[in-house]
Amino acid sequence: LPKLLVAHGGGVARTFELSCFQAPLAMPEAVALKKSDILQSYIDNGDVVGICVSGGLDSKTVALRLRLAGVKVKCFTADIDQPDEDDINDVVKKMAPCGVETIVVDLKDEI
Repeated sequence: LPKLLVAHGGGVARTFELSCFQAPLAMPEAVALKKSDILQSYIDNGDVVGICVSGGLDSKTVALRLRLAGVKVKCFTADIDQPDEDDINDVVKKMAPCGVETIVVDLKDEI
């Protein structure tokens, strides 16, 4: 099976096996995520999985697939005064259709 590497900024966090690689926003019910033991343990324990997101297709795909698999997901995006992001709150709006909470973390002073 193909594998989905959950990554952001070049750092790989986890690997999940996918039964297919279709666009999940089109027909999420048709796209099954094979639950690894660690994924199942997150579900069983009621753990909240935090992921860093940009609001792009990769972020939305990962967040939605995890949520549809039954994982509680909380998303974070860093506000570092990115020149390519006119309004950092647009990331929150982009993630909203995935049904996940997204929190903007102001890191401008730390960078």
